[in-house]
Amino acid sequence: MVQIRGKKDERARIEYIERIYNGFSDSCVNYIRMGSGAFVKLASIMRNNSLLKDSRNVTVKEQLIMTLNILGHKSKNRCVRSHFIRSGETVSRYFNKDCIGMIDGTHVDAMLPINLVARFRGHKGVTQNVLAACTPNKLFTYVLAGKYYLCDAGYPTMQGFISPYQGVRYHLKEHSGKTPKNRRKLFNLRHSSLRSKIESVFGTLNNRFKILCAKPHFPFPIQVDIVLACSVLHNFITIVDLSDELLNDDQFNKDIDGEVAFENDTNLVDFTQNQTQREQTESRNEWKTFRDDIAWAIWVDYCDKYNHGVTIET
Repeated sequence: MVQIRGKKDERARIEYIERIYNGFSDSCVNYIRMGSGAFVKLASIMRNNSLLKDSRNVTVKEQLIMTLNILGHKSKNRCVRSHFIRSGETVSRYFNKDCIGMIDGTHVDAMLPINLVARFRGHKGVTQNVLAACTPNKLFTYVLAGKYYLCDAGYPTMQGFISPYQGVRYHLKEHSGKTPKNRRKLFNLRHSSLRSKIESVFGTLNNRFKILCAKPHFPFPIQVDIVLACSVLHNFITIVDLSDELLNDDQFNKDIDGEVAFENDTNLVDFTQNQTQREQTESRNEWKTFRDDIAWAIWVDYCDKYNHGVTIET
């Protein structure tokens, strides 16, 4: 009797997976948040590199589908185990495997032991404050020391970080009758154009993987792995599936707000570095000068192209 029930469960499970994978044209995207072609490549990479292996009862394909559904829809263990007719322990085991693991930050809800909550509490509640960098083609990356990041007005200009000019209003379009009138406005415009990439990436990431928008119920190390895994999966989809609908969603490909908040970073102190306040001030001034040099260079180039070389500013 048990054997008969086991065969029925296995047949139902296979049929369910086939409906996801070979059902309607958008079944795969809707269920695991990526197209079938990208999924096949991902499964192949995981299997060929021994990152995942078929177990006696659970194939690599099923392991991935369960995991991607949880990441994409913040599905509960009890729902997934019902869909796949698996025990809760099986679902948990395959989801909690070690994940393969312009600058901006985003906050991802976190759940921590009471003795650690204070470290992660901010104006958005208890969160992981995630700092990320991406390339202009919307791949998450890591920039080594010696490079600089473009960051928004929430960061001061300091060693390795170049923020926009404070309190400088500018227009997002250079050639719509509202052309920039000085180097600072032009710099902020170009800065915004580049930084909009990271805003777009975060929008796509959160829209694809709804687990990042949910209160987590995993141990904190797993919460960190989830963020890393979603970022890696984003990169994978960006590389293998240029037609992915979420990557091409206009909602996440718009320029960010065209005005910079009026803030003053004169008294900001960078507590992440072992420097005196005087040293930090000197370092910020050095990088502000570097920003000025960049602003002047792009202003001269702009005027050469569009203003007959006249660099007078207003």
